[in-house]
Amino acid sequence: MGVHLVKVQAAVRDLHRRKDTAGARAMFVQMTNLVKQIDRFKQLHHICTSMLDRIKEQAVMQTTSVVLQQFVSVHEDLIKDCIL
Repeated sequence: MGVHLVKVQAAVRDLHRRKDTAGARAMFVQMTNLVKQIDRFKQLHHICTSMLDRIKEQAVMQTTSVVLQQFVSVHEDLIKDCIL
């Protein structure tokens, strides 16, 4: 998308240099829409990255919880064996 934006910006400059006001205006509108779309994609990427980080964190916490529960279970079994 960034490459396409550069091409559109160059086209706007070229049309402006050639005094094609209508064409430059149309390309400028296209460029503005492209910039907005790039911003939306960046926001979406940030949201997805944050969600992925949260999912990874939850997976680590769940794994840790399972390991701790197993440790507690084994520890309780050892204590019961020692008391008997």
